[in-house]
This record gives sequence, C-alpha cells and structure tokens, in this order.
Amino acid sequence: MNGFVTGVVGALVEAWAQLRIGKLRVMLSLIGVAVAVAAMTFIIAFGQVSSAVQQDLMEKWAGRPGTVQIMVSPATGTQDGSSGVLDADAAAGLEDPAQDTGTDTKARLAAARTDFVSRYEITRWATSYSQNLRLSLADGPAAVSTTVVSPGYGLLHPTQLAEGRWFRAEDADDLSPSIVVSRSLLTQLGIDSLTEPVQVTGLAPMKATYTVVGVLPADPDGGQFCTKGEDREMVCREELKAFVLAEPFERLLPATVQPEEPTFEVWAGAGRS
Repeated sequence: MNGFVTGVVGALVEAWAQLRIGKLRVMLSLIGVAVAVAAMTFIIAFGQVSSAVQQDLMEKWAGRPGTVQIMVSPATGTQDGSSGVLDADAAAGLEDPAQDTGTDTKARLAAARTDFVSRYEITRWATSYSQNLRLSLADGPAAVSTTVVSPGYGLLHPTQLAEGRWFRAEDADDLSPSIVVSRSLLTQLGIDSLTEPVQVTGLAPMKATYTVVGVLPADPDGGQFCTKGEDREMVCREELKAFVLAEPFERLLPATVQPEEPTFEVWAGAGRS
C-alpha cells in the first residue's frame, strides 16, 4: 500500500514539474514572439518615416510628383517654328533679333509663359529664381539668401510655415512686396513671434519696404553662418533665408538690375486641372 501511494505521489510531483517546465517554455516562446513582432513593427515604422522624410525633401526641392520644368528661351531665328506652341505674335517677338535687349527679352519670355499657361489651361504652375537681398536688421545690414517666387510655388513645393501664411494672389497688388522669412531672420529683427505683419527695410538690390507675412520653421540642419561674438568666440546661427513674391518685387527693380531668368514649372500630375 505504501508503495502504491508513493508511486502516485511521485507521479503527481513529476507531472507538476513537467507542467511548470511547459509553462516556462510557453512564456519564453510568447516573449520571443512579442520581441520579434515589436522589432518588425519598429523596422517597418522606421522605414515608413524615412520614406516620408525623403519624400518631403524631394517635394521641397524638386516639386511634387508630376512637376515638370519647362525651359523657355528666345529663338535664334534659324529654328523651324512650324511645331512651336506659341502663337504667331509671341513667336515673332522671340525671333526678332532687333529687339534683343535684356528688358524686352524678359518681357517676351514672360508673355510666352503666360501664353503657354493659357493655351493648355494649366492651373498649377510656378516660377522661381535666386536673388540676394540686403536687409536692415536689428544688428545692422545683413545679406539674405532669397528665392523670388510666384504664388503657385507653395503648391508645387510644399512649404511648411511655423507662423503666418504663404503668399496669396492678391498680394501681387501690394506696393510693399510680401516676404516669408526664416526663423533666424525673424530673430535678427528682434521679434520673437509674428502676431501681425511686420515691415522690414531692404537696402539692395534696391531700397524697398517688405512686409513679413510668414515664418519658416527653424532648420538646425540647414546652412549656417558664423560670426565672432563680443568675447571673440565664434557664434554660429541658422542661415538667413527668405521667399519674396515676384510681381511686386520686380516692379520695384531698377532698370539697371537684371534678375535671373526664372525656372518655369508646371504640375502634370493626376487632377492637374
């Protein structure tokens, strides 16, 4: 009898030990699966975030998918114009070498772009070119790396703003050109936050008064400029950058200043109309 009881107790103890070992194995297996799922989720999420960041950078510099750059230049008079997209008057103006002055050429190129946009009923297009401005800031005059753009630039090149707004079509009629500035430039103006439009004086390429309507987010990874502080130590700040609206800006340019020929972009993506 004692041997039978001992055998039963031993079997129960052994079964309980095996059950504990099995539970431990199951728990370890579940932990392993959870770690694998978490790692896979992290890798997928990291890949999606990286892809989104790259896409944002590409759209910022190259434009949204479907953005096409079109080169517009005066004809030399030796090209066959039978397949051109311009109307007869615009083509004749571009091919007349007697009118080949800088101002007239730019006017004819602008007319050609307008004709192209109208002919093909393009609703999303933009022009842009680089221009160095010299602005009067709190610490004195400073050079500002500027891009002169049309209002549609923000549609083709999505531009995030920390404060204020992007350019509007009605801004083209203003006597004071609208300008969107970097956070560093706003700081150099001695302003912490843009609660209302602020005016800043421009010294070059002509004297003008600009109206700040928007502020770009701080970009610590962007370009920087360094100067010596009062203790002669180098102090580095974010590069001073800005966007200025083309039409009111170009109205104020003196005849002696010839800006760059702008990059002309149209959006040919789905739903472009």
